[in-house]
Amino acid sequence: MPSRVTAEAVDEACEEIKGRGETPTNESVRAYIGGGSFGAISPLVKAWKKADKAWYAREEANRRREAEDRAMSDDSDERNEPDVIDMPARNAEGTNPQAQLVELFRRIVQGQQRQAVLLESILNVLVSRQSEDMVV
Repeated sequence: MPSRVTAEAVDEACEEIKGRGETPTNESVRAYIGGGSFGAISPLVKAWKKADKAWYAREEANRRREAEDRAMSDDSDERNEPDVIDMPARNAEGTNPQAQLVELFRRIVQGQQRQAVLLESILNVLVSRQSEDMVV
């Protein structure tokens, strides 16, 4: 009797499981294809994950770029003012240029805090993916 565990069957199972938003494991692939030994399934799942990792890295880079673009556009939408400040002793509104610099500095720090939160979430995703890859 021919084995049900083929590279094509495992690839199909992994894609289906991934499509459901789950991480393919030896157990879930075995359940999907209806049997087979873990000794036969495991190297094929590892091979699929290795190939999928390259795809995932490209997707993650795209997501990161999109998130950075959103963060930058959110930052510029909130300001709606030029980045350069006129520095006379007093401006037309009669405010102190130092106060303007303090406000600009505060806005810069807020933008950096948003970027730090974004970078932290990206790092968490990468660490969790790396942990998942080590499980198999």
